[in-house]
Amino acid sequence: MSQAKVDKYKKDKANRKKIIAKQKRVAALQKFAFAIVSLALVAFIVVSAYFKWFKEDKVSTEPVTYALSEEEVSSVWTAYADAEEETSSEATSSDKAESDDSTEEETTSAK
Repeated sequence: MSQAKVDKYKKDKANRKKIIAKQKRVAALQKFAFAIVSLALVAFIVVSAYFKWFKEDKVSTEPVTYALSEEEVSSVWTAYADAEEETSSEATSSDKAESDDSTEEETTSAK
């Protein structure tokens, strides 16, 4: 071996404990960082799933209530009653037209 290689080997051998300690420290920090990132990812997934599936159920099951004043209720009621009258008057006029057609058929068949 050359003298440079021998000197390097002696230097590495003298610092071997420090080098090994540094490698262990770096490996431990890498494992710790990986554990923290993994834990954060799992927590994010769990929280997202909770808010998606469980919180929405509570919101959707609450009854919807409306507050209407007396004037609004009466206006809706009168509009409904007017619509009923229109449909009932249309139904009676169409019934009359059908009965007129049937009487014409009866009279032509009777001739």
